Amino acid sequence: MPQKIKLISGIFTAVTLFSNIMYGGACAEKYISVNSPCYPMKCSAEYERPELYVCGTPFGIKLLTDGVIVTGFAKVGDSTDAFELSPAGKAGIEKGDVITKINGEKITSSANMSELISGCGEYATLTYIRDDCEYTADVEIKCDSDGEKRIGLWVRDSTAGIGTMTFYQPKTLAGAGLGHAVCDVDTGEILPLGTGQIVPAVITGVKRGERDCPGELCGTLKPSDVKGRITDNCGCGLYAVLEEADMQGQLMPLAFASEVQCGQAYILSTVDSGKPEMYSVEIESVERNSADNKNMVIKVTDERLTELTGGIVQGMSGSPIVQNGRLVGAVTHVFISDPAHGYGIFAQSMYEHLLSLSETEEQAA
Repeated sequence: MPQKIKLISGIFTAVTLFSNIMYGGACAEKYISVNSPCYPMKCSAEYERPELYVCGTPFGIKLLTDGVIVTGFAKVGDSTDAFELSPAGKAGIEKGDVITKINGEKITSSANMSELISGCGEYATLTYIRDDCEYTADVEIKCDSDGEKRIGLWVRDSTAGIGTMTFYQPKTLAGAGLGHAVCDVDTGEILPLGTGQIVPAVITGVKRGERDCPGELCGTLKPSDVKGRITDNCGCGLYAVLEEADMQGQLMPLAFASEVQCGQAYILSTVDSGKPEMYSVEIESVERNSADNKNMVIKVTDERLTELTGGIVQGMSGSPIVQNGRLVGAVTHVFISDPAHGYGIFAQSMYEHLLSLSETEEQAA
């Protein structure tokens, strides 16, 4: 994946552009997974079956983190051992930690963190999150050979990429895509959401997937044309409220997890036509008690899609899976060893997390 890295005053920052789909494999050692879904599924009798606009349209992601995530260590001085000469590393900061404050002041970006460090004396107190717990560390501030104050960290405060919208609600225009979290490319940790927007994405080409070499949808973003506000980034997917109902959705009932069966189905995905197309798949297995977002194994059976992409490729995360006229799930992973196979999450899990977000907003109001 292309990566741009730059040095700024006080700390180092890295920005990544990606088409995000989780990689899967034929055995436990061959795939990268995320945390378990945010909420266990409810009994279907607890609410009426909803009708949702089912999409399959690509969308661009612009996400700013809540704080900055540590992606590595940098030396301050002339030694070749970056960790030993990283003041933050010596103070106990680890890769994957999310630094939220310096001396009690909230960090809004990597550039803001540099400004805060430059204003510190000999030490700074860093507040950081690790494994959902908050800690503090007193870090020595050192001057590098250029005279700038540094603490010896690589950090990331944002990411961007392309995914596929799964569905949205008719009345609220609240929707979900991806079926998995947006994770940091270096640490594999879920990026903590600060603020985020969804913008239009145009698919311009396909890098075909091969065995042991996952493919990718290539595209461009229109960052100035904001289409929605991101409300959550979690193991069940990326959630947003749309500005308008323009995602080319088809109104369709939700399938409960108990209704998903092995057999024929289809996915909706935008590959090369500029609009969502139906591609046949087979649901080969269903795991109703799965503790993560790999609830079903699907196989691409459509010869057109196989010819175009080789199977499931990066950027197709969130492609709706439809069976018997109902939305049953979304594509989440591709098997590294066989791009014709992948995993899907139950649409019920994604929908119920959307309900929980709505309940939280109502309580806050």
